[in-house]
Amino acid sequence: MIKIYIIFIFLISSNLVAGPLDIESIKKECLQKFKNESSEKYTECLKVKINNILYKKEEKL
Repeated sequence: MIKIYIIFIFLISSNLVAGPLDIESIKKECLQKFKNESSEKYTECLKVKINNILYKKEEKL
């Protein structure tokens, strides 16, 4: 029973640290800049913005 509580606490704490990643707002922002979802620059914009957000979260830990 204690193992279940430990796993449960670990899952909740990791979710609180990571938080939600609002992909839709990032997509809208990149789409406003490049106007075409199939372009390479749009894809690169998504990749860079998401990596920047994730990297900043890792630095805070």
